[in-house]
Amino acid sequence: MQIFHKRNKRYQMDVTLANETLQNVFSACDKEPNTIPFDKILLKQKPETKLLSLGKWLTLFMLIITFLSPLAFRPSPADVSQLNNVNKNLTLLSHYIADNCLYLEFSNNTFDYEKSYMQTSDGELYKPISIDPISNIIVFPYLEVETTIYIFSLDQSSMQLLVSPKK
Repeated sequence: MQIFHKRNKRYQMDVTLANETLQNVFSACDKEPNTIPFDKILLKQKPETKLLSLGKWLTLFMLIITFLSPLAFRPSPADVSQLNNVNKNLTLLSHYIADNCLYLEFSNNTFDYEKSYMQTSDGELYKPISIDPISNIIVFPYLEVETTIYIFSLDQSSMQLLVSPKK
């Protein structure tokens, strides 16, 4: 027994010829003639996929944005860990590095600018580059070596921060 596969054949017909054939079928069946033009009947048969296609592209775009969004946030090239915090009012909120400077943001403005400093493992001392008392940010140079930052509060307490560059 031999199996024969029937191929999908596609038939094409001119619109005017198709309209005439449809009218002939209606007259052969003793029905009233068709009043809707045949090209409009063809348009109604086409599936409305523009909205579905737009939805798929929009979903794909949002998915790509979702997966690429972590690339917009650069990780800090250094870890800042708090070693000693005697003052409970002075809290480090965040830190980031930009233009070879280490920015430290604190919870409130109770630190003593004159006493605060950074010390490398070689013993070199560095004063803050700038201080913003409105946003509570102290800026130190970022040296890409392990350093210790000492922040002193106005009530004579202190905070010690260890900065370790990531390798």
